[in-house]
Amino acid sequence: MERASDTLPETMPAGEFKAKCLAIMDRVAETGGQVIITKYGHPVAALVPCPSRVDVLELWGSCRGEITVVTDLTVPTDLEPDWIGDWEAEWNELLPETAQITPVAPQPPG
Repeated sequence: MERASDTLPETMPAGEFKAKCLAIMDRVAETGGQVIITKYGHPVAALVPCPSRVDVLELWGSCRGEITVVTDLTVPTDLEPDWIGDWEAEWNELLPETAQITPVAPQPPG
């Protein structure tokens, strides 16, 4: 019969973890277990096994054929965006007359 303590992750003070770090990492990788690292009795970090390379490779390219690009992504979407002017106009409608935003003339690039 499996005991509850067998399923709980191991807890270890940070000082002990620091002294045995490499061995603990090897054990976690081999067993798939977890280690909770504590400072002054409070959990601060967890060492968990990394997903296997096979799991990561299964995700790579999993959306292939699901996404279609219908435009040239290298072309700007709007050559003369006036989002600043739109933003100023919206805020000027909300602000009292004494706090109106004064538009700034755009500066030529360069």
